[in-house]
Amino acid sequence: MIKYDNVLFDEILDRLKSEKNNVINVPVAHFDILLLQYFLTKNYYYAAIIDDYPLKISDKESLLEALYYQLKLITVHDLNWDAIQEGLNDALNNFLEFEGICLLFRQGNLIKNILQEEFRILDEIICEINSQIKCKKIVIVLL
Repeated sequence: MIKYDNVLFDEILDRLKSEKNNVINVPVAHFDILLLQYFLTKNYYYAAIIDDYPLKISDKESLLEALYYQLKLITVHDLNWDAIQEGLNDALNNFLEFEGICLLFRQGNLIKNILQEEFRILDEIICEINSQIKCKKIVIVLL
């Protein structure tokens, strides 16, 4: 199996396992996010690159749609925050072999600055899910 490890990826994994925060900021912008996704998957985290969605994430609707498609939330039948919360909860419970879910954003801080209210709501949803399911967690990783 290919070795995807490096010091930065190991540090991100340590932060995923130890921190209580739902959002992790990674200050280094220039590395292969696809390798990070593979590394996290190899280490039992379901990782999806949310802003690999083909359309620009510029408003609530595009963010909800990107979450739906990139996370493959097949149990979601509507694009609103309640449905996304239900889909994330289902995904976390159905991915039995994974320790958690990572929402990776290539341009995370930029999108977060544009969609401050939406990220606040997403963080609240993740916080609520994480408080209910103690052995697994969902984390946003902003690059």
